[in-house]
Amino acid sequence: MLANRIFRFRGYPLGYIIPLAWLTAYAVCLGTNSFSIPLPERMAPSLAVLGRTGLYEMAAFTLVAVATYSINLYKVTRLIPPTYEPVTPAPKLSLTLEQWVGSSLAIAVLLAANAREAHMIVT
Repeated sequence: MLANRIFRFRGYPLGYIIPLAWLTAYAVCLGTNSFSIPLPERMAPSLAVLGRTGLYEMAAFTLVAVATYSINLYKVTRLIPPTYEPVTPAPKLSLTLEQWVGSSLAIAVLLAANAREAHMIVT
C-alpha cells in the first residue's frame, strides 16, 4: 500500500512493480526448487502449482496493489533526470469502501494461504 501511495509513472503505480518482482522470484524458486523446505523433486510445469500456497500469497499482494491503485500523491513526469509533480486533486489519506473491501479480501486470502502452508509443513 505504501508503494502505491508514493508515486506513479505513466499511469502505473509503484506498487505494481513489487508483486511482479515477487511473482518472478517465486517462478524462479519453484522452477529450481530453491526453497528452505524443498520439494522431493523440481515441479514440472503443470496445474499442480495450484496446490502450493505461493500463488495465493502473490494473488493477495496483487489484490492489495490493485485495490489501492488511485492513492498516489505524486506522478513522475520524467525518469532521467527524475521530476515529480503532485497529483491534483490530492487523494485523501483514508480509503474508500471498495479499497477496504479489496484490502480485507487480500488479507483473508493471505491468512488462508499461510494457514494452509503451516498445515503442509506440519504434516
